[in-house]
Amino acid sequence: MANKVYQIVTDRVVALLERGVVPWRKPWVGSEARPKNLASGKQYRGINPFLLSVTAWSEGFESPYWLTFRQAKDRGGHVRKGEKATTVIFWKQYTVRDRDPDTKEVTAKTIPVLRSYSVFNAEQTTEVDFPQPTEAVIEFDPIERCESAVAGMPDPPKIENVGHAAEYLPKCDTIRMPRPE
Repeated sequence: MANKVYQIVTDRVVALLERGVVPWRKPWVGSEARPKNLASGKQYRGINPFLLSVTAWSEGFESPYWLTFRQAKDRGGHVRKGEKATTVIFWKQYTVRDRDPDTKEVTAKTIPVLRSYSVFNAEQTTEVDFPQPTEAVIEFDPIERCESAVAGMPDPPKIENVGHAAEYLPKCDTIRMPRPE
């Protein structure tokens, strides 16, 4: 089972790379809310925020809410026909008891088992109520320590406020960032 789940995750990342999406690069703009399960309200953990955020960024979903097919049905809605699920994974702990044939002593050990579920973004459903994302207002708040570090450099890099990505260009010793506003 674990190898199958690993392959699902690998296939997802490779498919995104083939589409020209670098899954570990977040676009500068987009929802800042962490992915969470709509039914439980719990935020996803482990690799799941990465997997769900990449799907949201690449598919244009603004909602941070995700749910299973059954959770959508239980809420009186359904997943739209043709929508593709995203796999989330988790480790489930099982206690296994073993009896020694000679001493009859019972020992217990806990073993982790990798499990997976298919979830859909709330925007892939119909007739399911979910909170709408609000426009995040992020005020520019420069980090004083960083500003001081750059100001104190004997030969600081050139800083340009252009584009929608933050990047360093070593060939021309230039930092590019979006405009502060």
